[in-house]
Amino acid sequence: DEFHAYPSKNVAAFFQSLDKDRINAVQGYFIDRLHKDGKLVPIQEGIPMQEQFPVGCQLHNSFQKGTPKKAMAFRGFHRINRGHHRFAPCTFWAERHYLHLFPGARCPTHFPAIRVAQKTLKVHHFKWIEGQLESAKLKIQGYSEQDEVRQQYVGMIQHLEKYNGVCVKCRENACVKEYTGESDSVQDLKKKPYYEAIKVPPKGAGKSKAQVRSSSRGM
Repeated sequence: DEFHAYPSKNVAAFFQSLDKDRINAVQGYFIDRLHKDGKLVPIQEGIPMQEQFPVGCQLHNSFQKGTPKKAMAFRGFHRINRGHHRFAPCTFWAERHYLHLFPGARCPTHFPAIRVAQKTLKVHHFKWIEGQLESAKLKIQGYSEQDEVRQQYVGMIQHLEKYNGVCVKCRENACVKEYTGESDSVQDLKKKPYYEAIKVPPKGAGKSKAQVRSSSRGM
């Protein structure tokens, strides 16, 4: 349910342009795609997804559902975490005993520094459809009452039940009318606000100083 949007709709040409600048990683940012009214509707055959779900929101922030970042592309000598959200040197994952999840299960003998493309691109997330509420209610059964993840799901479920879907006019959801493909970077969304213009949170936003220090080694 995650669709990457690359500039000019030409992935090969885009990667070739990165090679010229020795860029070896591309960072994405989740755009949660919704029905125009925020309702959790079924997908219809024969109609483009972007037309069925024309609104883009930032629900990771308002629902506190982890990071909205996504590792879109990277050279084979780099490693990312299990959720494909974060770049970091191979040694970073080795220290955290993650290497068994990667091909070869070892670090290369030599690898260049991580050089991420300047523009953060969109990853369109078509998750908010019919059945999402029921799915969330099933998932919380696997967590204890005190678990932080369960509390996040409870908050999301309460929101979905209160608004019969997602509130596209609520400021905290930062919803906009999405482009249909002419613009590819997250920053460009500010040009045509629908409900609220999207803003990519600054690095470390919402974290304590201790949390920022502990995560500063990865990207």
